[in-house]
Amino acid sequence: MSELVFDFEWLDPLGARGAELRATWARLVISVDGRIASRVLDQQSRTVREAVYLPLYPLAEWLVTNWWPLCFEIGSSERLKDPSYFGRHSLHAARDGYSLPPISFTALGDSVQISWQPELLSTHSVEFFESGTVHVTLESFQQSLRKFIGAVAARLDEQQVTDTLLETEWNVVNEMPAEEAEFCILAAELGLDPFATDQETNERIIEVATRIPESMRREFFSVASLAELTREAREISGAVGSARENTAELRPVCDLRHRLDSRRMPDSLPPWTRGYTVARELRKTLGLGNVPLPSFDTIADALGVSADELESAIIDQPPTVVFDALVATNSRNSPAFAVTRRPDTSARFQFCRGLYEFLSTADHGPWLVTKAPSDRQRRNRAFAAEFLAPAEAVREKVSGSVISGDEVEALATDFGVSSYVITHQLQNHRIATVVAS
Repeated sequence: MSELVFDFEWLDPLGARGAELRATWARLVISVDGRIASRVLDQQSRTVREAVYLPLYPLAEWLVTNWWPLCFEIGSSERLKDPSYFGRHSLHAARDGYSLPPISFTALGDSVQISWQPELLSTHSVEFFESGTVHVTLESFQQSLRKFIGAVAARLDEQQVTDTLLETEWNVVNEMPAEEAEFCILAAELGLDPFATDQETNERIIEVATRIPESMRREFFSVASLAELTREAREISGAVGSARENTAELRPVCDLRHRLDSRRMPDSLPPWTRGYTVARELRKTLGLGNVPLPSFDTIADALGVSADELESAIIDQPPTVVFDALVATNSRNSPAFAVTRRPDTSARFQFCRGLYEFLSTADHGPWLVTKAPSDRQRRNRAFAAEFLAPAEAVREKVSGSVISGDEVEALATDFGVSSYVITHQLQNHRIATVVAS
């Protein structure tokens, strides 16, 4: 399993000023999955070393004060527009005048993406020259942070440095009741500092949270906007209500959910691999081979229902920015799909993303399909792509290892999907490279 490691040893602080800095001066090596992210070229000595030398207090304090966004704020396109986003997710903001490597942390729901890239720090006469991207589980990430922060806090205590912001904030994180922690998570998902919001905002978040079913709450808050929070929650509630009132009965699809239950993939699989694998298992169960599914009629036939039955379970939903599709079970314990109005190829794709949520989850829903880059949404996107346009079927149809944009469009027409889906299948499965026509 990939792991983030802070390996350090305490050193003589020499002339460092400030009790916290003197107490925590150290040699620090940061590695991810065994890869050294702190490797640096010292331009003065013309040597390469794996460690940086600095006080660990500023880093530990930054990790504590940004605990909630580091672990729970998903880097959606809207969140990335916030100029302060990188201050909550990049070690640039933790340097405090010292030469920390340019590592960034992106929460994805079940995991955290850790990335680093080359950077020259001319004022320090050092250059970080490594690059990489690794995913670690959220649990492992939190364990690594806790171990590091705890060690720095213990060092301060040992050196009789007390009443620090680190100590105060770390006690808050560790002693927080579950209900307050849930609020902090939701606020962080909105891109907010949970401890810097006003009473009105707090009340609105709490009120909206009570209206959104728990099974979709986290996915909703990761794409919602504070300014439109109440309206977006109404859209979700309305769509859930419409789906639950739907009277369609897709019994073969319900049976599929039970048949696939024993085939749930290990949690350790990357989200896209999990999605692809479930799609292939479903195709195998249905006896589809690599046959494309270019229309709702062919999807209905594959699932063992009539086209009319499938159409009756799909609710046309007005366009909204907060979700692409929503799935809930109705009074017959059958799935109903609220899909936002869009071209037919996209509607089928979003329907299949919702189908994945119904077939692959153990809870009773409802489930939300969004544009977020979370692990959950990556799983359902990978499933939909592979279910509609199997990689092996695409591989059989391409003319070579390099193809034109026109050929991508032709493939998209054949498979009844967007060119975006075909391009991703080509790239993700290393089938062919696309060049401009």
